[in-house]
Amino acid sequence: MSAAYFELARKLYLADTDATGIAYHSRHLEWMEAARVELIARIYKPLARLMAEDGVSFVPIRVDIHYKAPALFADVVKVRVGIQSVDRLKMVLAYRIVKDVERAEAVVAEAEVTLVCVDVAKGNRPARIPETLKNALTSWESRL
Repeated sequence: MSAAYFELARKLYLADTDATGIAYHSRHLEWMEAARVELIARIYKPLARLMAEDGVSFVPIRVDIHYKAPALFADVVKVRVGIQSVDRLKMVLAYRIVKDVERAEAVVAEAEVTLVCVDVAKGNRPARIPETLKNALTSWESRL
């Protein structure tokens, strides 16, 4: 993962878990999506404005996730997302989900997600990433 990352913390509630108190595997994807949306809002603009003003959004075309340790009811997980690469049509994000265990961090999951830029007015067909957004993504990638 890049040295520069954005972090979003989230407490797990009963609705996040199965009968054993372990977080559903699909919740990890939801947490990663929330972190991505907040990252773009921080470095560029909120998703609603991105879609309205730039006419684009991002959809995942590949997800590679490795579950390392269970996230449990009442845990607080930290979802870290870093920009791994950006080209004219897509970006690759690296994620690490961690939780605190006995004064140390345990890795809950690691993932790599490839997202393609789409034109929302043209039925979500692939589109070039607008230069202003691409510049924001690549300049943030090199910070920290």
